[in-house]
Amino acid sequence: MIRLTQVYKAYGAQEALKGVDLEVPEGQCAVLIGPSGCGKSTLLKTINRMVGINAGRIEVNGKNIADYAPELLRRQIGYCIQGVGLFPHFNVHDNIAVVPRLLKWPESHIEERVKALMEMSGLPDAYRLKKPRELSGGEAQRVGVCRALAADPPVLLMDEPFGAVDPLTRERLQLAFMEIQRALRKTVVFVTHDVEEAILLADRVVLMNQGLILDAGAPGKFAGDIEDPFVKSFLGSEYPLKLLKRFSARDLGLEKLPEWLEAIPESGNIVLQSDVSLKEVLSEMMRLGLHAVPIESESGRFVRVEYDDLANYLSEVSKL
Repeated sequence: MIRLTQVYKAYGAQEALKGVDLEVPEGQCAVLIGPSGCGKSTLLKTINRMVGINAGRIEVNGKNIADYAPELLRRQIGYCIQGVGLFPHFNVHDNIAVVPRLLKWPESHIEERVKALMEMSGLPDAYRLKKPRELSGGEAQRVGVCRALAADPPVLLMDEPFGAVDPLTRERLQLAFMEIQRALRKTVVFVTHDVEEAILLADRVVLMNQGLILDAGAPGKFAGDIEDPFVKSFLGSEYPLKLLKRFSARDLGLEKLPEWLEAIPESGNIVLQSDVSLKEVLSEMMRLGLHAVPIESESGRFVRVEYDDLANYLSEVSKL
């Protein structure tokens, strides 16, 4: 668990954090989002003492971080940034192995860990001996995530890690991170300026402005009525549509839906599978000009999913 209590940071007369309170439960991902200069990266860097605080208290796993030597604290916290920061003279294997070697892990254990993380992140084993200059931006970023996780830290800090790659690579990295997080359940603080990325990755969205946390909650919370004009403006009117990408058709409870009674085209080209996102379901309805589409459930039934099913589901998650 990470807990910040009345954390204050100023640079001279410029207040970066104005008495921030935040709690991130163990195994959850909190995504900090807000405009440039709102304090989100500063907040993240206070957790591993890259930035010192003027007042307040920060605890990691129940212990005040002020009680740690900074270098010992950082060895227990994974850190992944935009641009990766790989050592150019090290190959992929040695870049990932940096912290385990500092901690004097047995080489056999390091070998196992590097292999497991590369496999989990979708990096072929043949890449182990490649240098950073031989990698694409997306591949280098995957190596950066592996390195942050190499020593199996309970806490992971990620500062706009996917911000420097093209949109398609970014989406692939997001999906890879989701798979890794599902498997490892780290306590994560993730900084982004991308609303859709926050929706996709967060257990809890934390919206900041001018050194303050304005609101926080599950992504679905912000699909309902929002009173704060800044929050409403920043998230945008299309927030509910973006939220649909977080959920798949199976989240609708397909087995409870009525069967599709109309003819299914032989090509089956309008039949969607249960793992498609609800955003894709809506896109297909709009593309075809239909208010309902057939989806094949995991049991093989063809069920009828209507526009109202999507609207009702959004209404439900906004109350969570």
